[in-house]
Formats: sequence, structure tokens, C-alpha cells
Amino acid sequence: MEADTRGRQFMIWCVMAAILGVLFLCSGPVETIPYSQFEALLDKVAEVSVVVDSIQGTLRQPLPVRADPQLAEKLAARYGDRP
Repeated sequence: MEADTRGRQFMIWCVMAAILGVLFLCSGPVETIPYSQFEALLDKVAEVSVVVDSIQGTLRQPLPVRADPQLAEKLAARYGDRP
């Protein structure tokens, strides 16, 4: 009987770990931006939720990463075109 109880406990812990793992993977990257930038991106926002002290939104597509051209050249020279 004790082995059966340990098996159930192990299964419960595995299920809890799996649920936490899925929640962690689904959360995605979050970036805090100023309200003025949020207003400028309104046409690219797919969904919005308003909380007491913040506004959270999801973009339809991620914004392209912009880097200073000189910095981009230095990074490319040092690291190549790695993803």
C-alpha cells in the first residue's frame, strides 16, 4: 500500500511540474514600454487588458530589433551571423 501512495504522490508532483512548465513557456517575453510608445503602437496591438495600475497588450507580430549601425557591425564582426 505504501508503494501505491508514493506512486500517486510522484504522479501529482509530475503533473504539477508539467503545468508550471507549460505556464512558464506560454508566458513569452515581456517588455515594459512607456505609455507614449504604447499609443504609437496601437495599430499593431492584437489584444489589450487594463489592470489597476498597468495596461498590458499583445502585438500581432514582434517588433524588429533595431540596433545602432556601428554596434551592429561590431557585433557581426565579433559573433558573425549566429541566430
